Amino acid sequence: MPRIHLWKETTPVARVRFYLATALVVALLSLLVAPRPLAFPLDDPYITIHNADVLLAGVDHNYSTSPLTGATSEIHLLLVAFARLFLPSTVALFMICMASACLYAAGLARIAFQLGASRMMAALFVALGVLCGSTPFQLLNGLETGLAMAAVTWALSFSLERSRSMRLPLLCGLMPFVRPELAALSFVLMTRQLWMRFRAGEHAPAIRDVLIAVGIALPFLMWTWLSIGSLIPTTATAKQLYFADQHAPWQKKLQMLTFGFVLSGLLPLAALAALAWRSKLWTPLLLYVVSFLLALWATFPGGFIHNYGRYFFVLMPVFLYLTLDYLKASRLGGMGFVVLAGWTALMLPVAMNEYYADENLTAREYVSLAKWINTNLPPDATLLIHDAGYLSYATSFRLVDVVGLKTPRSIVYHRACTAPTEGKDRRLAVSSIAMTSGATYAVIMQDKAGFWSSIVQDLATTGWHLREVRSPAISRGYAVYALTPPADASIACRIAGPTLTAQHR
Repeated sequence: MPRIHLWKETTPVARVRFYLATALVVALLSLLVAPRPLAFPLDDPYITIHNADVLLAGVDHNYSTSPLTGATSEIHLLLVAFARLFLPSTVALFMICMASACLYAAGLARIAFQLGASRMMAALFVALGVLCGSTPFQLLNGLETGLAMAAVTWALSFSLERSRSMRLPLLCGLMPFVRPELAALSFVLMTRQLWMRFRAGEHAPAIRDVLIAVGIALPFLMWTWLSIGSLIPTTATAKQLYFADQHAPWQKKLQMLTFGFVLSGLLPLAALAALAWRSKLWTPLLLYVVSFLLALWATFPGGFIHNYGRYFFVLMPVFLYLTLDYLKASRLGGMGFVVLAGWTALMLPVAMNEYYADENLTAREYVSLAKWINTNLPPDATLLIHDAGYLSYATSFRLVDVVGLKTPRSIVYHRACTAPTEGKDRRLAVSSIAMTSGATYAVIMQDKAGFWSSIVQDLATTGWHLREVRSPAISRGYAVYALTPPADASIACRIAGPTLTAQHR
């Protein structure tokens, strides 16, 4: 019986063939698990579809805002809009997700070969990277997470190259516009490359690298500033202010951090990666991981547990690289791979069940909700919503996003009403948003935890009358309420003093 080699030098031709085979297998698996008819398990991907359609059409009938409003990733939006020229909207978005997954898997294979892995080890490493924890959900959920994972993976691979090239600064210039938090990774990797160049006396190439990164970033910064008046997307700010958990006790934050790692399925990888202090990229990657976790801890700790820990997945390629580098040199390397394989096998059914369960919410409730609204509500209705995606994709009604992703003015009210000096009373913000927008109906999820359904109480306790006109079709479904404003409008608009109220009424 031939011996199985886990660490063995490979030829360039064999590696290229492996990359192509890896991409093909990932593409086929993506097509195999995709639901039919095609739908996404979250509401947010439909914001991207809406933004892409607005970008192509030049007009937003639902929100009357820029296509970059509510977009976290400018590059992901551009890719979807380009694919939208040739394909139906949901197919276009899925194809970008699938291509991102293929690019991510090929990047993992390249890292494995750079560390001296055989094709067998590279296959195991890619399988771990694609199937571990809730990764399948994150790669196919329609968000930019898969593209961000691919960008991080290739940035690490470029940093591992023996010769320094222009590819790393080019990618570092792009990464902040795949996801804003990748700016930290771009900074530490670029700093490392510049330090190495200066140490080697390569002053002109160092200056060229800086010019490349800045030149790539500048058009995106200008586009974002001209579109939304900010250099970075406002989506994170909207979520931070609406969820308003940045002042939670440290014990609660620690609980969310721990639960998020477990929920994502990345805890074993993170634990092994923490042991890889001898790795080539240890120092910059440690700075990146620590800065990411501290920033989320300080500003948006609830993000640790959102969507099965999806914010952690910009760290996953880092954990994978460090884990492989550690296990390569460890005497317990074989046992480590057995443990990771068992963990992956245990978590994979859970991840796929999560994917199909949430996709079922779209296929049944979202479709039914949009059909009911299109049939039963008057065309001049204004809808107060908290999930801003699917209804903008499937209806032409005027929508008001109470969170603020697609209705930036909502952020102003939440900033005032969640400030510590104002008592953190979200009811006033919700009521003021409804009043100043002229909302006539509200579409509210009836979630078991009561977080979203509490919007009903927010409105009722500030004088609004709500009459339910549609009940949810399934558990975690959406109720539709006809809204009657309070007799005394000043009660609904009492927010952080008269100046702000008058300005936005």
